[in-house]
Amino acid sequence: MPKIVNREQKRTEITNLCYDLIVQNGFCNITVSQVAKKANMAKGSIYKYFESKEDILFSIIKSVQEDYDMEVKKKLNSASSTKEKVLALFQLCIEEDEVNSSRRKIYKEFCSVCLSKSIKSMMDFQNEIKKKYIIWLKEILKEGIKSSELKSDSVKLADGLFAMAEGVLLLSSYEPSILTNHIDILFKMIKEERL
Repeated sequence: MPKIVNREQKRTEITNLCYDLIVQNGFCNITVSQVAKKANMAKGSIYKYFESKEDILFSIIKSVQEDYDMEVKKKLNSASSTKEKVLALFQLCIEEDEVNSSRRKIYKEFCSVCLSKSIKSMMDFQNEIKKKYIIWLKEILKEGIKSSELKSDSVKLADGLFAMAEGVLLLSSYEPSILTNHIDILFKMIKEERL
């Protein structure tokens, strides 16, 4: 009797195995044969679970994004000031630990594929991430305005701040201080002066 395999569980297993492979070697430098070897499977068997190598990367970025979103939400809930919340939202761009470093590499690889291959589902996902984070950022800034922490038109800076954060994230020479310095200066400018 043939072994019954849970398709989603196997996809998750392969996705997890490929994460480090992509972080270490880059997406363009791996092959489906390497993925199959890492998963202890025949090359053709990979295609039972993924349509393409890009589909594996897409599965990885969805998983990474889900985990990151949960972390951000926790940090947002524990932050006490608007500035702390903005920094929490952009922890991927700022924090220099191993987890966020790996996430940045995966996100760069994902963006590279989006730009070079124009895979609609991946591009749509990237746009949804952007929309979600701009909405979150606007909500954070509106809360800061409501609590009289920020000037009333501060929310207008959300799109530009997000664009800068994404630019810092995608820079090949990673400099988190660019973004943190910008946020420091920005908050000095938009802080509501109290009498």
